Amino acid sequence: MIPRALLSSAFTEVDEKPIPVAGDTVLIGNSEGSFEPVRTPLDALNEVGSQQQFAVSGTAVLIPPSGTIAPNGTTTLAIALPQTYDMGLWVYLPAGAITSVGGGAEGLYWAVASTTQILQFKNNYVDPDAAEFIPRSPATVGSNATGSDSAYATVDSTNLTMANLTIPADSMGLNGRVDVDVHFSQISSGNAMRNMVQISDNDLTRLNSSANLSARHISFFQNMGVASKQVAGADSSVVAGKTDPALRFSEDTTADIQLTCKGWMHSGELATGYVLLDSLKFEITTA
Repeated sequence: MIPRALLSSAFTEVDEKPIPVAGDTVLIGNSEGSFEPVRTPLDALNEVGSQQQFAVSGTAVLIPPSGTIAPNGTTTLAIALPQTYDMGLWVYLPAGAITSVGGGAEGLYWAVASTTQILQFKNNYVDPDAAEFIPRSPATVGSNATGSDSAYATVDSTNLTMANLTIPADSMGLNGRVDVDVHFSQISSGNAMRNMVQISDNDLTRLNSSANLSARHISFFQNMGVASKQVAGADSSVVAGKTDPALRFSEDTTADIQLTCKGWMHSGELATGYVLLDSLKFEITTA
């Protein structure tokens, strides 16, 4: 065995040198030269500059059947939801149904369910058309709301905004894209209802159906080398009236544009129908 002292003396101390970067002067053999690192495929990929942003909801949004909000802020839906939303959900109500928040305006109100039909509304209100709205639980859940104690009629025959994402100006780049993955459910007794995803009020996906359903909308929207021309595509089952699977848009992505999820209630379904936005994911890739 080599003695430890002898082993230690066999090595000389080496001065620590900083790791060179491109352009540094280094000793190459017996002469000096400029250091240039070896580029790898990963370096080339990083230079492309890909950026991804995600917006994922953790809550649902409901367009309910018509009903009454009691003075204590509770209501019993005329039909059961697919689960008990004791974690809360946003509910679209017409003007005057709630009187204690939002000035009693039409829009989305936060509610917590104790059963699949009983909802307790809270003093949290959002106008999804006035500003960007990604459905998430309120930062602070309000106290119990006050209902009008009068029958309300759900807004029908109108595209109602359930989620509203702003795609910021110039965020996509000339070849960037937006990917959408949205899930809707609806109950209908035979009248056609609608659920859709739109770019600036133009359909990206749309499903018209008179059946009870659970539908996933998968689609994309991509710039075509310029900021003002796009190609888009979607699962054929959720593109109404389209024979060409590639859709064409002419949106100016150098300005803000809106990506929205909407539901539409038939007037014949107000008693027992609903449209439910179960979940959504928007993904923006810059390229």
